[in-house]
Amino acid sequence: MKNVIITSSLVLICAAGCASTDNVKAATATAVRTMPTERVHFPTAGRAVLEEDLPKISNNARWLEENPGAIVVIEGHCDERGGREYNMELGDRRARWVMGRLAEEGVEGSRLIVISKGESEPLEPGRGPRALEKNRRVEFVLR
Repeated sequence: MKNVIITSSLVLICAAGCASTDNVKAATATAVRTMPTERVHFPTAGRAVLEEDLPKISNNARWLEENPGAIVVIEGHCDERGGREYNMELGDRRARWVMGRLAEEGVEGSRLIVISKGESEPLEPGRGPRALEKNRRVEFVLR
């Protein structure tokens, strides 16, 4: 409901003073792109999310329910250990696991796109425990 109010307000504001409907579209896109998603993390070589991150998936599912037009790319990421092929496969399994949980919470599969980034986009470079933990994750990206 909040996004409807935000979008309606943006339309009214722009209707009063914007030069074109392109400004309305841009303002609406900005409002929707602020999806309050939270990344989720995984144990070493794990395919299932850390238990303490399960509520984050529910929060993301709730947001998607409230924003039925949103399409989300679920990106699976790994730390730098393991070979490229292994990490690409592991990233895919992680993303698909999260997609399955979102589907269990009622999110339509047609709104979810799964990709694996493997170890190619670390949040934190290095091999220290903190870097490894941060990089074993799934990101949610609005499309």
